Amino acid sequence: MRPECGRRHAPLTTWPIANGTFAAMTSKTCETSQAGPPRFSQRRWFAAEQAISFLMREAVENRDVISLAAGLVDQETLPVEATREAFERLFADTSLARAALQYGTTAGAERLRVQIARHLARLERCSEEQLAIDLDQIILTTGSQQTLALIADLMLDPGDICLVAAPTYFVFLGTVNGVGARAVPVRADAHGMRMDALEETLSRLEQAGELERVKLIYVVSYYENPTGVSLAPERRRQIVDIARCWSR
Repeated sequence: MRPECGRRHAPLTTWPIANGTFAAMTSKTCETSQAGPPRFSQRRWFAAEQAISFLMREAVENRDVISLAAGLVDQETLPVEATREAFERLFADTSLARAALQYGTTAGAERLRVQIARHLARLERCSEEQLAIDLDQIILTTGSQQTLALIADLMLDPGDICLVAAPTYFVFLGTVNGVGARAVPVRADAHGMRMDALEETLSRLEQAGELERVKLIYVVSYYENPTGVSLAPERRRQIVDIARCWSR
């Protein structure tokens, strides 16, 4: 039997929206005392407000400030006309327009993934056959943050370790912290993450008994944020070789 509350009123159910704001809904179907604080998941407590949220808010609200931290694109370079023309061509064809507005597959539109594969081949200066990327390996997301969040959720458990170049994309550090994992920096130079530093870091973690907690080595192939460095092709191969060597 439910204990007497001493006060009869509609219960209050709350859930978070953002930045500590809560929505509330009352129900007339039962009786209870005033609800206590919401019971978040354990993972919620790993995720503090990200620094990028503050930086973006400041950049958007202060248009007269040129923010080098938030990474906003120069307004004058935004492809307004090209985007308008693309939409006009799309909506000129009713069948294409309906397909664009309808739900699609989880991986994203196949035609766009084909174009992305071709773009990657151009970046690598090789043919699509040489690139040897299957379309199933390409997934469309709403941006890098969604991609990184998916990777972190897939690969990292609380207490796991992700190796990152120093410096690296600081927003990803918040993503790693948000799943309860830890980012360990690895020295880098003008060509990206240094292989000797990577070996040293792995050796140090092995001596500390933490090697098995290493789940990821995070690097950026092209124009890493914030350095702008593109990872040298030879180093990419070396990273794969080192990862295979230490994954025993």
